[in-house]
Amino acid sequence: MKNYNFKNIFYTWILFCIGLIYILYYIWVRFIRERLPKPIPYNLNFLGFLIIIIIIIIFIYFIYNIKYPKHPTKNMLELLSILSKLLEPLKILDTTIKNERKLLIIFAYIINKLTLYNCNRNNQLILLVQFIPKFIVLFSFILDVFYFKKIEIFYFVILINLIPLIFTYIVYSVKKTLELTIQYLEKNYMIYLLTTFEDEQKLNFMYSIFNLKYNDDETLNLRFFIAAQADSLVFEHDPYSFDCIETDYAREAFANKYNLVLPSSREFIPNYDNISRELSKEFHCLIPKVILLQAFTDIYIINIKQPHKVNLVLIILSSYLICWLYILTVSLHTLDLSYLLQALQLTWLKVANPFTELPLYNGFVITKTIVITCIFYLYKLNIIKLVSLGLLGLYIKHN
Repeated sequence: MKNYNFKNIFYTWILFCIGLIYILYYIWVRFIRERLPKPIPYNLNFLGFLIIIIIIIIFIYFIYNIKYPKHPTKNMLELLSILSKLLEPLKILDTTIKNERKLLIIFAYIINKLTLYNCNRNNQLILLVQFIPKFIVLFSFILDVFYFKKIEIFYFVILINLIPLIFTYIVYSVKKTLELTIQYLEKNYMIYLLTTFEDEQKLNFMYSIFNLKYNDDETLNLRFFIAAQADSLVFEHDPYSFDCIETDYAREAFANKYNLVLPSSREFIPNYDNISRELSKEFHCLIPKVILLQAFTDIYIINIKQPHKVNLVLIILSSYLICWLYILTVSLHTLDLSYLLQALQLTWLKVANPFTELPLYNGFVITKTIVITCIFYLYKLNIIKLVSLGLLGLYIKHN
């Protein structure tokens, strides 16, 4: 068992280091690495042509999916599964450096201090940190492409894109912290309502008591109750009164943590003994913070999905697409297609007999047939045909 734990720790640290390398390399390549100005039109080789085509396809794909959203296909789900495995080091890095309880306190303090659960404040925050930096970077790229005819200012301004990147990660962290804390509360506490039907006549509640969701044991569904309290905060309704009862699991965990002896029997009432009182304090300390995070998350999702926000995203993506199409159009005359034609000829010849040495034009002979055959079968299996042809062209060029 100890050996198994050691392997797990070793595996986790390996993934942690890989995740750290991912992050540092991405920041260096995207934001820090010095780049020389690139004049337009580009002097295209086949690899450059292929990269621009892939960039254009990616933008078209994103625009189409935003305009016509649909469930992912089976192939897309398989691709996402592969990407999920590749991103496992980043998940380990994220989990290792975080302390959910401290983050909960920090996030709740900031949300409460800036009233980010308020719809207008939340909307202003999204515009400020998500869209304004992206439009500044986009404007610099458009100036470079259409006015200065070289990519230069864009390389300096792109650092601003760190702002929406960091904000996106913070929102992800808020959601993850919220989910983990709710799971902890569900495992350790049961919640029941103190608000009565008489109170409903006097106060302005978000939902009727009848419409709240209950468990089979007539306790409130904690997840639904947190959402209802968050809605009450966002839309300025009166909150419900409630209390909690700790579960047996919570009592045992608390006793084991502090080396206490559990009573032989217990009563399912609040503040029954010292353990019950300590756990009740923890619950009433956590629940207001959880409600604040839930309120922020709910209103953020509502705001980010507003039609005008979606249209702004489409404008940004479409503008980049137009710029790259222009770059491709004005640079296309510099592309030498001789290697592509050779690659196409080689592919056709290999269809007839992939394991023989076949001459190309100008007496060129490919002797490494195994490499060529592997690339051909990638093509035959429809695994990114254009990339496969590109690999063939590069192989011919360098051999």
